Amino acid sequence: MEQKSTEQHDGKAVRMVVVDAHATSDCDGPTYCTFDVPDQFVKNLSEMAALCQKHGLTEIRYSAHPNHWGPAGIEEELRLQCGEVVITAGGMFWFTDSPKNVDYQIESEALTIQQLEEALAGDEEPIVFMSDDARDAYEEDYEMDEHLAQLQAGAKNDDQSYQAWAETNHEAYMFMNS
Repeated sequence: MEQKSTEQHDGKAVRMVVVDAHATSDCDGPTYCTFDVPDQFVKNLSEMAALCQKHGLTEIRYSAHPNHWGPAGIEEELRLQCGEVVITAGGMFWFTDSPKNVDYQIESEALTIQQLEEALAGDEEPIVFMSDDARDAYEEDYEMDEHLAQLQAGAKNDDQSYQAWAETNHEAYMFMNS
């Protein structure tokens, strides 16, 4: 799973956005995704939306992946193979990807470029959450990561407590031991 800290781009901290995500059918899919937003990203989105309008296109797609689809392990489970960013003439954008050997897609929640700009114009927190659900899912993943690391560090001395926790949190146990 990616680090909580953000990268530097042209000497400025790059902020990370966490947005809701879903499968396009009633199948297993992510609950959120994260992506970094260097200054050029918003400018590129705006330029591509303008190109759509200028040339009468409904959308432009280009090959790209978010930093992470969550919860932890969903990327490996779905075996993602064709990440894209979709930008529409109306100024909306989202990430999408294709799980291997299935007939549905996964997508981040669609945002307008204006929504993204407004969210980034707020406080200077390094992580911007676009919804409470996205925050909860993201924080749950990191809480689990920190808890697993603590348990595994302590497991050398206390295999029983780790095993007991793992049995009640089977999915995390399976992911950590795969």
